[in-house]
Amino acid sequence: MPYRPQTKGRTETQNKWVEQLYNYNGTYEGILAMHHRLKQLNEQDNKAASQATRLPRCFLLEKEKGDLVPLPSLAVRRPYHLQLKKVHVTNDSLFQYRYNKYSVPKEFIGKQVDIIVQNNKLYIYYNGNIIDSHPITNQPFNIKPEHQLYYAKPQEETSKIEATTKPSLISMELGEIRYDNLS
Repeated sequence: MPYRPQTKGRTETQNKWVEQLYNYNGTYEGILAMHHRLKQLNEQDNKAASQATRLPRCFLLEKEKGDLVPLPSLAVRRPYHLQLKKVHVTNDSLFQYRYNKYSVPKEFIGKQVDIIVQNNKLYIYYNGNIIDSHPITNQPFNIKPEHQLYYAKPQEETSKIEATTKPSLISMELGEIRYDNLS
């Protein structure tokens, strides 16, 4: 978010490159020439003294290279990575995982959500934020009551119910009451 004190340095740093490219007459022979100029600007920036340490960045990198250790093997790093899977939320506010359907709040209808499985539980994320979780089951529909997914009965069932129930005597008498219109 620009125009806030917390992001002032971040936005000015990004604009510094644009200003330096613009000051280079703004004309380039092609994309390779622009990349060459950006590489030159990057090298100049790394050789310039840092405001915080008053030492060039390339000098600090060479000094700290001995302290850097290589990353562990992929087998060690893999358990720490979340394996997110994208799924689509249907108009019923449900998504499918292993042939079973799970509910999410209605505001996510038609959107893509990410799911991850950990400890026999299904965690649902949207834009990096967790929105819900479900235990993994073999039930075809897993709907939480707080999602308020109530479906109207099909028209056939309601017409059968209406045909089998006769109006009560009281409702018939109330239907025959006539009010005088005095106005």
